[in-house]
Amino acid sequence: MFVSTPSHLVRFGWDIKTVRLAGKQSRAVGQDGDSLGGMEASLVTVPEHSIVLGATSNISHADTFSLAVQVAEAFAAHAKSPRSR
Repeated sequence: MFVSTPSHLVRFGWDIKTVRLAGKQSRAVGQDGDSLGGMEASLVTVPEHSIVLGATSNISHADTFSLAVQVAEAFAAHAKSPRSR
């Protein structure tokens, strides 16, 4: 499957994965797009944390899913910290 823009991601099926955010297992729902066998775009939603992220790259094998999860972790950790309340 080839996905050229973040908006194209929403036109395809969803995948459910488990990721660790803010120290606990969370369900991430999303879709990855690839070209030439390398991940180029990811849309990730984490309903438990009210997080929705889209990540795109202009190179193959960028592992945009891992990048999106790292950004989600930063948001989840910030929301969990006492200073953010």
